[in-house]
Amino acid sequence: MAQRILVVDDDVNALRLIAYALHREGFETLTAKSGPEALQILLETPVDLVILDIMMPEMDGYEVCRRIREQPATARLPVIMLTAKSQVEDKVRGFQVGADDYVTKPVLPAELIARVKALLARASYIAQPAASQRGNVITFLGAKGGVGTSTLVVNVGIALTERKKSVILFDANYHTGTITMQLGLRPGPGLSALLKEAAGISPKAVTSALVPHVSGMRVFPTVSREELVGVTIPPARTHQILEELEQQADFVLVDAGSCFTPHSSVSISRSRRVVVVTESDPLALEAAQQTISALMKMDLHGAMVDVVLVNRTRSATVVSRTEAEQFLGMPLAGYIIPAPEMCFQANRNRIPIMLAQPGNLTVEQIRELADYLARG
Repeated sequence: MAQRILVVDDDVNALRLIAYALHREGFETLTAKSGPEALQILLETPVDLVILDIMMPEMDGYEVCRRIREQPATARLPVIMLTAKSQVEDKVRGFQVGADDYVTKPVLPAELIARVKALLARASYIAQPAASQRGNVITFLGAKGGVGTSTLVVNVGIALTERKKSVILFDANYHTGTITMQLGLRPGPGLSALLKEAAGISPKAVTSALVPHVSGMRVFPTVSREELVGVTIPPARTHQILEELEQQADFVLVDAGSCFTPHSSVSISRSRRVVVVTESDPLALEAAQQTISALMKMDLHGAMVDVVLVNRTRSATVVSRTEAEQFLGMPLAGYIIPAPEMCFQANRNRIPIMLAQPGNLTVEQIRELADYLARG
């Protein structure tokens, strides 16, 4: 299948010449005469590379490139800036917004083709090891709110530390996350600014934001809801944080909340496993079924999808493991029996059940789930 290249330029003649040169080399081409048109194409059609003019009305190439880098689906898309501007500061700005290469007009077709092929080859080479680097990320996604996703993330993390694994919990459910409350932790003073910062963030800043827990885990927390009122955190921020956390632990467990968002899409795209958390309530099981169906339509890059059923209350209507598996059409990775009093005490005392009741049957089931997830 021919590789697809999007050419963006408000000069119709330039569009035709570049598209013709690419077509002769066997590439499929798409063209856009403006930045908004290019971004719309990228939302609807996958491409392998973008050739982007800078000097365009309405939205210049710098802004287009910046928006490309903000979206999880295009964050790693190769971009060549094509422009008549040749000043060093213009090139520096192009690289700062995320361009991979910079070509000054006029350019010979042979040179442009050579740069395109080199960049595509490099992107393909980099993509290969990336899959293996995702092995330590597990994203937990609630089928709906209130199914115990955060509680499961916390306790699976502690179970993994018992196995001498280094673990980081990442509370990517920014506006409603509860991991710090469950663990009795306080985020550092610089976290709010780090999440809101428009520019890129350094690895040192990510490391400094980690909060240690007595269990041995570290937590990348979220901040109070008041601090994030009216704040939009770009998906690129989640990508940057995860990229650094992956280098620092055997496992990064991501609490992605209970709905699909640009942030959960970022973590899902970098995960080896995606764990859908549900309960035995009929609505929760139906929501889990829909969540699984939506995940199967995404590009999971080989990630496994698992389902864990957490029985949060004792009831005569609780479905059995077999009944849940028949309804969902797949085996459960974990089936956690009810322990409402123990969970209540854990939340009140800020001591997770893995530490408060280490010999309990529910705790043993969480250990079994952690062992299963750790096997890769």
